[in-house]
Amino acid sequence: MAVKRKKRGRPAKKKSSDFSKNIIIPLSVIAAVLLVIFGYYLAKMNANENAAPKTKISTPQKQSQTTINPYEKSIVSDNSHTINRVKKEPAKVIEPRQETLENEQEETQEKQPKNVITYKDAPILVVKKEPMRVGKRAKLVIIIDDVHLQRQIDSIRATGLKITPSIFPPSEIAEHTDILAQKLTHYIVHLPLESGSAQMNKMRGTLMVTDTPDKVLERIEEIKRLFPNAKYINNHTGSVYTSNYQAMKVLYALLKQEGITFIDSRTDTHTQVPRVTQDLHERYISRDVFLDNARDVSSIRAQLKKAIKVAEKQGYAIVIGHPYSVTMQVLKNSQNLLKDVDVVYVDELFGG
Repeated sequence: MAVKRKKRGRPAKKKSSDFSKNIIIPLSVIAAVLLVIFGYYLAKMNANENAAPKTKISTPQKQSQTTINPYEKSIVSDNSHTINRVKKEPAKVIEPRQETLENEQEETQEKQPKNVITYKDAPILVVKKEPMRVGKRAKLVIIIDDVHLQRQIDSIRATGLKITPSIFPPSEIAEHTDILAQKLTHYIVHLPLESGSAQMNKMRGTLMVTDTPDKVLERIEEIKRLFPNAKYINNHTGSVYTSNYQAMKVLYALLKQEGITFIDSRTDTHTQVPRVTQDLHERYISRDVFLDNARDVSSIRAQLKKAIKVAEKQGYAIVIGHPYSVTMQVLKNSQNLLKDVDVVYVDELFGG
């Protein structure tokens, strides 16, 4: 009986499957490698494109008009002891072809600090005033602040003394105070400066520590137009302003530029005016005694005696009062107290 042999189809099929695997796996590896290489090539091309400098396409510029440069020169030179005169730059015409260069230069200048006042607040400095004698007798300057009415001028004259009125610039309390000065040979200006009182700071024309040098100069030029013969200014209030070194340096320098000297009313014990005058090599002029903080006869007489003693010690003294009727009464009846000193106008003592 013949034995049937089994068919051997399966082994042949297995060989075909092994062959496919042997071909597909290497092809997959090759394809993966090619993809990696292609990806690297693309990344490199993108990097080169980003690194390449872009060409700036310039658009036609409109023809520029005359441009005025408002920048002011520095008030104080690199040597902080010297006062430079502030002058406005002349009008400058910018040509169209120069416009791009000018804009680039302005951007560079804005990034760099300008040579304007950049001083930090300084500590308190006490400057002793050198004795100043004109002749053998001591001199006494009496300044009456807050003058804004003709009747106040009349009461000052009625004392028979050489009293220096300090006149308010025009404001809401009196619009034409400059007219008072037109009839006077000796007077000073009573300039409102920032104080710690919000109510006081509402007075028109009060200078604030945040004001720019341009604004301060504009205010001084206005006062110079109103009071062309003014040689001295003292501060009304101003405890905040006078204790700020930076603000006072700007104000003092600009006043000197216009031929005006600042008299420190010393409304704050932290006044920086002594340091400013020392830095600018100027004489420090200040109030020695307040006459009428208390409005009664005995107190005012006591303060007047105190001022006389200061004058006899250092050669002169400056006393500040107000146009109160009681103050005028004491001064009018003070001939006996003042017999050993000469009462003089402030400009007679310091010139101007």
